[in-house]
Amino acid sequence: MRAIRLGFAMVFVVWAWEGSRLSADETGGPTVDEKKVEALLSGLKDSVASVRTAAAKKLGEMGAKAKSAIPALAALAIDDESSAARLAAIASLGKIGGNEGLAALIELTKRIPKMEFAPHLPDLAMALADIGKEAMPSLRLLLNEKDLRLRRVAIHAMGRLGKDGLDGLGDALGDPDSSIRFEAVNELGRSKKDAASLLIRACGDENRGVRQNASGQLGKIAKDIKEPLVAALKSENALVRAHAAANLGLLGRQAADATLPLIGNLSDDNLDVRYSAAVALEAIGPKASDALKPLCAVLKDESPHMRRQALRTLGKISPHSQDSVRSIINMFSDSDQNVRVTAVIAVAGTGDAGGEAVGPLLGLLKADEPKVPSLLVREALKSIRPENSKADVKTLVDALDIKDAEIRIFVATALGVKAADAKAAAPALRSLAKDSNQKVRDAANSALENINAEAAKKN
Repeated sequence: MRAIRLGFAMVFVVWAWEGSRLSADETGGPTVDEKKVEALLSGLKDSVASVRTAAAKKLGEMGAKAKSAIPALAALAIDDESSAARLAAIASLGKIGGNEGLAALIELTKRIPKMEFAPHLPDLAMALADIGKEAMPSLRLLLNEKDLRLRRVAIHAMGRLGKDGLDGLGDALGDPDSSIRFEAVNELGRSKKDAASLLIRACGDENRGVRQNASGQLGKIAKDIKEPLVAALKSENALVRAHAAANLGLLGRQAADATLPLIGNLSDDNLDVRYSAAVALEAIGPKASDALKPLCAVLKDESPHMRRQALRTLGKISPHSQDSVRSIINMFSDSDQNVRVTAVIAVAGTGDAGGEAVGPLLGLLKADEPKVPSLLVREALKSIRPENSKADVKTLVDALDIKDAEIRIFVATALGVKAADAKAAAPALRSLAKDSNQKVRDAANSALENINAEAAKKN
């Protein structure tokens, strides 16, 4: 019986929609639209929820012509037991629009019980946005309400208005509640590059979550807003400067033309700003080679955190520069172990350019109290070919007793390359030729052959 009842009810709605034209034309009474509204208003009172829902939707499709139905739709939206009917009524109020529709939605927003509010929020926001930019004055007034729910609806509606809602969302960034500011940032993200200046501003928010959200939204559009980000490197707000650099870093080498302003921020008073600038320069890579000397100066920064990042950046922008290698080597004696470790890792990335590091690396292995884990030092040495070693003969000879066989092979090979100047190493190499490791013995004998050959030439 319910199915039969539902079928007749749905036919009624269709009849109300299509058949009212005939009755109006024949009688010369109310207009066609007035008859449609009258019939559909009757449908709003039907005992079947799906009929009420369908009637509400049809009224919305009529737009401003159904203005007289606003009170009934508002009542349905607040009182109906069916959520589908309530949501249909809310949507239709937005489609009907006008001052009356807007006023009804604002009032409805204030009247919906707290427990039922969350499910209605997206529909309220969408309905308010359907009214268009004409809703902005009322939405901005909602931002002044004490009730967070009302401010939240306003923000979501503004976000759906695109450019027309940006000024209001800018107001919301000043809300005393961080959750409102966070949601305002989310809505600004809908407008992408049009909201760049506001998102950059939000990077200076006192709340970390809001700042991170704003920076994340900027990261999605960084390639489209490079110029605003570069300009933000000079912001009066240190947090904004730091986040601007971080987002430029996401562009990698595409941000190469930001190198000079980033270099300027390496000397900023704020550690976060300096650090973000160094990270961005690392991401840019070799195209940021102009930062070599400024980064070498940063190795004297009072913050170990900053010194470590400067080392990493040097290793990326200019790994084969002798100035870079020498600066990295100097950090082997840093007071902070993490900095020393980072320096050794950085040298390992310089390849053959790291020849000058051989002596200092061997010194780390020979130290009574290891300043860097020996495994890392050995790996750094293995990244350099023995023939590129700049270590002197005495340093190499002193390292022939290191326990690692691969290091002894490396040292013996390096001495063989220096054959003309390594005569004094012959006794130590003859002892090494008796080593228990066959490869070590071979390296020692090869080095001795080279030394003897050079000696024979001189004679």
